[in-house]
Amino acid sequence: CGILCKCWFQCLSVCALAQEAREIRLLLPPKFQRIDYITHQPFSEYQTSVNDLRRGWMGKTRRKTGFMPHVQALSRLSRYIIMGFTMGITLIVCTVLFNPRASFTWADLIVLMATFVQSFLV
Repeated sequence: CGILCKCWFQCLSVCALAQEAREIRLLLPPKFQRIDYITHQPFSEYQTSVNDLRRGWMGKTRRKTGFMPHVQALSRLSRYIIMGFTMGITLIVCTVLFNPRASFTWADLIVLMATFVQSFLV
């Protein structure tokens, strides 16, 4: 069919996906093409904060100090993960402190926190 009427039939092909990607590249501006592949949040929403921190660290601008510039440079999902972990640890600490019959001990709490910290370090 391709030789006669210049039509190509593609079904479940990688070539079709590549063609769609080329078409999208022509239709969307570059700032909407750069997204976080897990959350699909556009990188342009938090890119300026990340770049400001990098420039300050490299000595090109005045270095921002404190915790909040780093929080602002996180994606929305990262903020939710850290907030959920903080609330969970707070709930478990309160359970260990205020419920003497709780089967969750301080050793278990330390293992839980070490597991979460390891996910950031590795």
